[in-house]
Amino acid sequence: MRSAFRSAKKRAGLDKSVCMYTIRHLFTSEAITNGADAKAVANLLGHSSLRMIMGVYYHEIEGEKRNAIARKPKLIK
Repeated sequence: MRSAFRSAKKRAGLDKSVCMYTIRHLFTSEAITNGADAKAVANLLGHSSLRMIMGVYYHEIEGEKRNAIARKPKLIK
């Protein structure tokens, strides 16, 4: 696995500092930012709860406060 990863990094022209954790973090950040369901992402990563995902990655979702306000129910017709 290590050899294959090293070879893939070389072919992709990636820096030596890139590791599997970096790629895992990138996947999670991009999935959450692009609207993937956080629970589904947590399950894919093997987490049993959303706590870790939301604690680490939620701040990366731009505009979530605006989205929440835009989706509020209309109280007056």
